[in-house]
Amino acid sequence: MRLVTSSPTNQGGRRSRVRRARAFAFRQRANIAQAFGHDAQAWAKYQCQCGTRHLQSSTHINNLKIMAKRTTYKCLNCSFKIDNWSDGNPYIATPDGKRHYWHHPGEGYQIQKICELFVENPSQEQIDSIFQKYAGYESQYICKECLGFSMLDESKDTLKCKACSSPDLMLTKDLDGKECPSCRKGKFDEGTFTGIS
Repeated sequence: MRLVTSSPTNQGGRRSRVRRARAFAFRQRANIAQAFGHDAQAWAKYQCQCGTRHLQSSTHINNLKIMAKRTTYKCLNCSFKIDNWSDGNPYIATPDGKRHYWHHPGEGYQIQKICELFVENPSQEQIDSIFQKYAGYESQYICKECLGFSMLDESKDTLKCKACSSPDLMLTKDLDGKECPSCRKGKFDEGTFTGIS
């Protein structure tokens, strides 16, 4: 679930208390992302370390929480905007080639349910084995020709636009200072933190 804004009410009753509690929880989670400010490299390093721990030891799946950061990049010339989520599309592919995606929160439960497609009531050892063999990760690309977006795994997919088949693609992360594919004149700003999940 993507959380972007929070507006708790001041009305009485159980519902308002629940809303205030959720708003407080959101602010607490947001503190982690906000601590990085606009330091995209620091955040990426943090995310990479979390992801590496997850891939190397899925024994800790139920305890590991990977919050995703949404960064919005804006062209300084034409105001064209691109949103990028730091977690991309992590997945586990079943033998038939179908990809089953999982995201924070609830990644432990989601991975457990996906692994049940391989074996009934899988043990932790079996989950670890499935994760190591069949897990993958898709990143977001934008096509410089049609401006369409494609989610692709660079280690397994042919890097071409899913809309027009053009190979002229650009990753939508770390766009600071890169040429805008829309106007082809301006460059993107450093990016603005606009949400977490």
